Amino acid sequence: MVTFFTPTTSTALHDLTASPQLNLTCPLLNLHCYYYSSLASRSLLATTTRDDEELPRGEEIAAELLKAIEESRICLIILSENYARSRWCSEELTKIMDCREQMGKLVLPIFCHVEPLHVRGQIQSFGEALADHERNVGHEEGRRKIEKWRAALTMVAGITGWWLKNR
Repeated sequence: MVTFFTPTTSTALHDLTASPQLNLTCPLLNLHCYYYSSLASRSLLATTTRDDEELPRGEEIAAELLKAIEESRICLIILSENYARSRWCSEELTKIMDCREQMGKLVLPIFCHVEPLHVRGQIQSFGEALADHERNVGHEEGRRKIEKWRAALTMVAGITGWWLKNR
C-alpha cells in the first residue's frame, strides 16, 4: 500500500492519493479508512484522492497512479507480510524509489508486522514472494523487472521509518 501526498503550499494536483492495496498488505490493521479520513479532515490537506473512488472513469489506473507518484512530494509506504506478493505494489515502490533518487521525494516507510531486516534481505515472506514471481516469469524482461523490485525493497528498508510490531 502506498500513499502519496503533498502539502497544500505545493502546486501538485494531489495532496493525498491512497491505494486500496492496504487491505491486501496489512489486513491486521484497519488503517485504510481511518487514516484516509483523518488526513482528509485535517486542514493540512486541501484535496485527497483515493484511486478506488476518484480516478476519472475510463482512465488507465496504472498511468494515473504513476502520475500521482510523480506529482506528490511525500510518499508513505506501508509494507507488510504480503506486500511483495503484489506485482502492482512492487511496481509502485520501484517508481517511488526512482522518484526519490531523481526528484528528491520524501519517502516514509511503515513496516506493518514485518521486520525491516526481512524487507532489506528479502527473506521469509518477501523472499518467498519474489522467488514465486521469478518462477512465473519466463523471459529476460520479467527477470530484470524483479531485480528492480529487489533493489527498491532494499532501498526502502534502509530508510528510517516506523515499525509496527506484533503484540
